[in-house]
Amino acid sequence: MTLGEYGGSELRWTGACGMAPALAERLSTQRDWLSVASASVSRPAAKRLRAPGLAAVLAFLVPGLGHLFQGRFFKGCLYSVCILGTFFTGLRVGDGKVVYFDWGSPDRTTWAYVCQVWVGLPALPALLQAKFRGAEALKPGLTAPLTAPFQGRFTASSVPQGEVSGTLTLNPDDQSRAAGTLVGVWKTAQGDVPIEWKVSWAEISRLVAPDPRRSVAFSVEGPGSGAGEVVNGKLAGSIPRSVWNWYGAPLLDSKLLDSDSNTDLEQAHFTLGTRFELGVVYTMIAGLLNILAIYDALEGPAYAEEEEFEEESQRKRKAA
Repeated sequence: MTLGEYGGSELRWTGACGMAPALAERLSTQRDWLSVASASVSRPAAKRLRAPGLAAVLAFLVPGLGHLFQGRFFKGCLYSVCILGTFFTGLRVGDGKVVYFDWGSPDRTTWAYVCQVWVGLPALPALLQAKFRGAEALKPGLTAPLTAPFQGRFTASSVPQGEVSGTLTLNPDDQSRAAGTLVGVWKTAQGDVPIEWKVSWAEISRLVAPDPRRSVAFSVEGPGSGAGEVVNGKLAGSIPRSVWNWYGAPLLDSKLLDSDSNTDLEQAHFTLGTRFELGVVYTMIAGLLNILAIYDALEGPAYAEEEEFEEESQRKRKAA
């Protein structure tokens, strides 16, 4: 006997016996509740997603992009803001030095990059830096003519102090140094002094390094602020690196450097302290979170949206 037949028999029996109608109402309520519970057992199927394979690739390249491609705008924006925000926060905390790829030998293996790479495009330049950069780009010195904006100061106290800025033009010479000119402004206590100085014995750091500024030091000679005054001293400062020359650039260790100075990795730990490790952790967490986002773009949510489930339940209750 079915539930409906059972309920109907009970209702006819109670009516025949003249019992209180409360029992009949109670049995009817229980029958409706059982119908709803039966409808809840089979939840709606998962949503059909647009091109899940392509969406997963897009979600890998840019967190949240795959979900936006599928029309899941809330999740797309949520993943994008949270994952990219975590990644770039870690990059900022680590002064841009915490995401790089180096698997040259077991003692230099950057295992953290196994997690970081899942952020996609923001982490992929580290692979390109390791793959396509030649040894010359990782050595100090100048291999081609250079013109760049310069900012610096005199290193000797015998020369009037003040910031020097302008356009630095350098050409490599035969002695692994560079020479050229510096045209700009010398800011002294008496005011701004236009300069056009001869540059010699220029020493410049390597082309590719994890720092937006490229350090340079050189000797200058030229007219000073007063009539007949000649400036002869040494300037130290920096010029800007292009994004391609610093973003994702490797931190070199002692096995790659010829000098006895601090290595990039030692200098980063000394300068940043615990911020270096904190930046590494943040960028690793961002990559691991994006793995979940990629899987969600590929397989979709476990069930349909809640409002779809409610509509299906209401239809089944009306049909019962």
